[in-house]
Amino acid sequence: MILVCVLIGAFFGFFIFHLLIMIIGHLMLAHRSFDISSLLDIVFSESLRSFSLDMLPWSLSFMIFSAIIGLFYAKQRIGKEEIRRSFQAQSTLNKLLSISLEDISLEEMLGLVIENVIFLPWFELELKGGIFLVEEDPDVLVMKAQRGLSDQIQKMCARIPFGKCLCGRAAVSGTVEFADCMDKRHDTRYRDMPPHGHYCVPIIFMGKVLGVIVLYIKEGHLRNEREEEFLLAVADVVAGIIRRKQSEKALLESEKRYFELSITDALTGLYNSRYYHNQLKSEIERAARYNRPLSLILMDIDNFKHYNDTYGHPEGDKVLARLGGVIRGCLRKTDSAYRYGGEEFTVILPETEGENATNAGERIRKRFESQVFSPGLGEKGHKTVSIGVAEYWPEEELSTFMKRADKAMYSAKEQGKNRVFFLKWDPDE
Repeated sequence: MILVCVLIGAFFGFFIFHLLIMIIGHLMLAHRSFDISSLLDIVFSESLRSFSLDMLPWSLSFMIFSAIIGLFYAKQRIGKEEIRRSFQAQSTLNKLLSISLEDISLEEMLGLVIENVIFLPWFELELKGGIFLVEEDPDVLVMKAQRGLSDQIQKMCARIPFGKCLCGRAAVSGTVEFADCMDKRHDTRYRDMPPHGHYCVPIIFMGKVLGVIVLYIKEGHLRNEREEEFLLAVADVVAGIIRRKQSEKALLESEKRYFELSITDALTGLYNSRYYHNQLKSEIERAARYNRPLSLILMDIDNFKHYNDTYGHPEGDKVLARLGGVIRGCLRKTDSAYRYGGEEFTVILPETEGENATNAGERIRKRFESQVFSPGLGEKGHKTVSIGVAEYWPEEELSTFMKRADKAMYSAKEQGKNRVFFLKWDPDE
């Protein structure tokens, strides 16, 4: 059998060798045109006539030489294709890294990741896919970005428990889940769903699953090790993007919390006096620029020193904290309240005239007066506040405005306490 194969190979090598020689001969003899079919007949008959075992080594040598040349050429083509694919893959990863530096939301970044992956020319992906992340619930994947998915799939796959369907299984196993068709693992289905397969790639950071990348492939697509390596590299980049965004969010929240603590009175939950002066200055500038009304409330707890001395500071703190809660419950979103110092509180009311500010002060006074305190065993009682109100007058100095509100509060004290006094602007003063 081997001898037959050698003889057949030798004859065809000999035949091709004759064909090349005769073509070269025709060209050298200046035959500008010749009939290729007749030439093939001549070569074939001549090869049969002249073939002998003496020509076997030459024929085999020609055949082996041709095979080596063919293999070298094929290897060159394969090498160039591999270089091209590697270049495209690296370019895509570089693009993803540059996306991570853009000042856009995490959802926008993830959408761009999908677009750059599914449009790779050498990767036979369907032009659709999604990225799921783990959020509040540690055992549920939430769709955060998608491209090309139908409304039905977006609705059905908005939240996927760990272990369900291929992406849920990838989240549990921490490994790539591959399917070349809709097999029994494909739990999410609907009528007339087009046939397809999946690469479901877990996004892992320091051993923790952050999410899953889900990509669609054509039915019958073969699993490919190089494709998986590339997708795992993409998942590593996405993991870095997610962690950086999460760190940025945590830092912003920490800074916000630190700022709130720095401007907030811990006992009452209201803003502190340091923040009060900055805000009042800003509101006065805005009111003056746009000629808009602005009012200020200043209040003081009646007989607070006596209460503190009688029942102690812990009971006094309860009164302060309760008043802070009452004030917050009586204000609009545009208003802001502050613990001015000790038992004094102040409220800035933008877009508010004096009479309306007086009504707001009256609400605070009545609601606080209704509060019941039990400072001692078997004792029950009420506390009251004296409230002063002033409306900003155009071109009035900040210090003058504050003094008028302070004067209004002391007028309320002098008139019997537990009342609201509105001090109108007096140009003679």
